[in-house]
Amino acid sequence: MKVFEREVSNRAMAMISSLLLLTLVSQSAIASKESHTSDKAQATKAESSSAKKLFDKARCETLPQQSSEDLWNIAECFRDQKDYRQSVASLRQIVRKDPQDIEAVFVLAWMLWEEGRFIGGREEKLRTRKALQELKNARIINPTHWLLDSEIGDFYFLRMNAPDLAYPEYIKAREHYVGDFARSVEEASKGRKSSIENRIARTAELIGRKGEAVEASCLALYYDPDDKEADERIKKLSGSCDRKGIKDPTKKPAH
Repeated sequence: MKVFEREVSNRAMAMISSLLLLTLVSQSAIASKESHTSDKAQATKAESSSAKKLFDKARCETLPQQSSEDLWNIAECFRDQKDYRQSVASLRQIVRKDPQDIEAVFVLAWMLWEEGRFIGGREEKLRTRKALQELKNARIINPTHWLLDSEIGDFYFLRMNAPDLAYPEYIKAREHYVGDFARSVEEASKGRKSSIENRIARTAELIGRKGEAVEASCLALYYDPDDKEADERIKKLSGSCDRKGIKDPTKKPAH
């Protein structure tokens, strides 16, 4: 999603040149007059910064807007200027073009949440809910995508501090991480499966489901034998994978 440098229209170039000239004049004035007061120097610096922002915005607005790749470039360009509203608008266009572009949905949700954090107050909660709704809307079209299940769980757990709501979402991710060939959803890797099981274990422990926390930790350890977090949780909860009869899903049953 790297923003590529592209030619802009003559009209835009004229505006950009004017802005650059304004910036250079301001900087030259600062350098040539040692008698400037501190307040005036800061005011000039602010004008220079404002001119740069206009320049950057003009560059983003003049990027091509035809393909999804173009829209990705625009979204990232505006994001770099902390213009979250414009970035979100471009990401929504990508999702409208291709509802199965999970990556665009994730970035869109993240940008809405980040915008809320930037504004603060009540808007932070409002933007977080909007971000969560974007993920849920995407799941209507992609009902068996374990990545969406996991991401929704993360929003509940990490951004809304609601492990009780995150837990069932992680369970859905477990049910779906075998993949769905008919919907072109690939099976999760062992590392991803271990990560999802750890998410289940963390939330299960927090909501008082000790047995399920141990079970998920055992599965995480089977998928990733080097998973120290899962191993330590099993020991802490005095659990035993063998005693609970939890089978290793990575081993094929003997015939």
